[in-house]
Amino acid sequence: TRLYPEQERVIANALADTDTLVVLPTGFGKSACYQIPSMILPKPVVVISPLLALLRDQHEKLLKRRVPCVRLDGTVRGKARREVLETIARGGSLLVMTTPETLGSEEGQTALRASGVSLAAVDEAHCISEWGYDFRPAYQRLGARVRDLGSPPVLALTATATDHVREAIVRTLGMRDPAVIAASPHRSNLAFEVLA
Repeated sequence: TRLYPEQERVIANALADTDTLVVLPTGFGKSACYQIPSMILPKPVVVISPLLALLRDQHEKLLKRRVPCVRLDGTVRGKARREVLETIARGGSLLVMTTPETLGSEEGQTALRASGVSLAAVDEAHCISEWGYDFRPAYQRLGARVRDLGSPPVLALTATATDHVREAIVRTLGMRDPAVIAASPHRSNLAFEVLA
């Protein structure tokens, strides 16, 4: 029913075109930080996530709530894919949910360049450091792909990131003097106990 102060700050930054690195615990509501701006900003908000199941789940829930959104990934094919690309190219307030690999596709880039992009949100941004060098090389190209879309503001979201990982995220995405909004990872419902 209401936002955490950290969420409010992230959303305000997104609406003010400020690059922001967001480090908030799992379950804190990071997805609201790009979903809400997608309903306000005049051009599409692109969220890039590595997890197809998460994209599918969020997409279905948002459609039930009548939030304008489309999903574009390797599982969307044929007529459905053409319709999604046409919807993206028309632009307007829209959440475009995609993967690093699909963002790099020529058809995805063409549709997004036609519409323009208000905000690029990279979910699970720690994967840039953990996966980008190995089996998801598309992560290493995300900064260039975002620049190809006119260098919109960047929102990088993760539940946890060491200083080294934060630096890798900022560098790889080409973030410009980003604000850093972080909350303590402490969870009152979790505890560790060591038995000797």
